Amino acid sequence: MGDSSELKSEIVTQITRLMSAHLTSGTAGLKCDGSATTSGLERAARWKSSGDNGEGREKEGDPGDKESAGIQGTGKQWFESERASRSVFNWLIALTIGDGTQSDSSAVKMRTTVYRGMDASILKYQPASGGISHFHPLRQGSWVVVCKMDQLFLGRVSVIYVKGGGQRPTHNYSDSCEDISKLSRLVVLTYTTWGDTVLSPLTVSAPRGTTPDTATYLYLHPENLVASLDVPCPKPVESSIDLEPGLSMHTVNRKLIAAFRELEVHAPAICRTVDKLFKEMRKRRKRADEDADEVDGLVNGESAAAQSKRLRE
Repeated sequence: MGDSSELKSEIVTQITRLMSAHLTSGTAGLKCDGSATTSGLERAARWKSSGDNGEGREKEGDPGDKESAGIQGTGKQWFESERASRSVFNWLIALTIGDGTQSDSSAVKMRTTVYRGMDASILKYQPASGGISHFHPLRQGSWVVVCKMDQLFLGRVSVIYVKGGGQRPTHNYSDSCEDISKLSRLVVLTYTTWGDTVLSPLTVSAPRGTTPDTATYLYLHPENLVASLDVPCPKPVESSIDLEPGLSMHTVNRKLIAAFRELEVHAPAICRTVDKLFKEMRKRRKRADEDADEVDGLVNGESAAAQSKRLRE
């Protein structure tokens, strides 16, 4: 694991060094073979200090010479504008670090920004991280508070999917997840409360009882997760009564239901915040897709202007 982290760090460092050289050095850039070129100011300083009257210019190339401007051949298609360069840089960094759309830290920063200013009774459950961490990962069987259809539900995690690598992340089954930014999807069995210590599976049925009652499972995105309750109430189940295979009624520690009810009081505000999360996430994914499309166009030799014209048509 350590070797992988060191390799990623080294790749990011090299990308940053090469891209920074291009963005800050006038006509300097990268040739097709990846070697760095010097700027016109640097060459002029060398010629002046060495007393060269012009012979060296034929070897190194005049900055005004179209054939040796520092960015040659197809390399110019990569670095034809500062915007294109930054798009490539951001795309490569995202691809190297994680899921290809955003870095791990930016997802938490976004949730922190959206949840900022909410009541202290909500923030103590750490909604910015979903209440999960390296020391308290989300597991199958974790008790969570989720928002769906403008309601808060208390549920137990049945299935977890995490993001795979690559530009278009995949959904990979996992037993646990210790970072909200790695979480891809989750399935939660919801419960209804009876008093202060009893939980029963929330069930639904067709009108007029034409079908048997069915347990309510919610298929959710990371944005639907408000908080895991593993930290305030670890191992809350004290006893269980089996109702049918896979479903049980539980007697739980009263802290679990008390925590849910404390959040349920603020359900309208929390649900509005979850809606904001979804809107912000859609914006970020759209920007990431546009950056990826711009990189694809540059790789295929299509200029930014030509690509923009094609998209408008």
